[in-house]
Amino acid sequence: MANNENLLNAFSLYKSKGLITPAEYELLTPYMLDAKTEPPKWVARLAEACELAENGKISPQDLALMKKDILQYVPGAPAGDQPAGAVPAEPENVRRKECVDIVRFCSIAACVLGLIPIPGLDAPFLIAVQYIMLRKICAKYGRQPGSTLVLVVIAALLGPIILNYFVKRFPYTGSIVGACVGGGFTWFVGSRVLRILEKGEQFTWENILKSVFEK
Repeated sequence: MANNENLLNAFSLYKSKGLITPAEYELLTPYMLDAKTEPPKWVARLAEACELAENGKISPQDLALMKKDILQYVPGAPAGDQPAGAVPAEPENVRRKECVDIVRFCSIAACVLGLIPIPGLDAPFLIAVQYIMLRKICAKYGRQPGSTLVLVVIAALLGPIILNYFVKRFPYTGSIVGACVGGGFTWFVGSRVLRILEKGEQFTWENILKSVFEK
């Protein structure tokens, strides 16, 4: 019950700040007053999205779009409600374009880092680029990358890092190969994660591996 009470208090605060409407708060309340059951997963996702908006990590427009995605299959959910002061939510194709732009920018950054001629020096920077990319595109969907996804990406990144370490022993050619490997890997990871987000799937080992082999 403590978790339910914490959520109820959090949503009361979010309502006072205009992050959720009174109608949405009334919809949420019954799910958090039952001491015998845990709230549905969509309640936790909505709380996470509101927390991101409260901390300034996503815009009111992004929050409105996330709320629409989260509440669209909830019985009795109000249609079209948005936080106070928010402008109309951006359509899905706009959000996807923003995510693709993030992936493209991070891929270019990884490509530039791959040009560093000293073997192994680019490794920590490549890891940082992957993490920043994951955080930014997941935030667009009101999600967090989660430990499973981060571990999978870091484990997969060991291959390109080791490859770059050896090819950079060859001047010029090694740097070019390193740039292609770093940029290509980052683009692949970003596109696979974006596909999972668009489907609304969880970042489980099964879903991550399935996305790798999807066309």
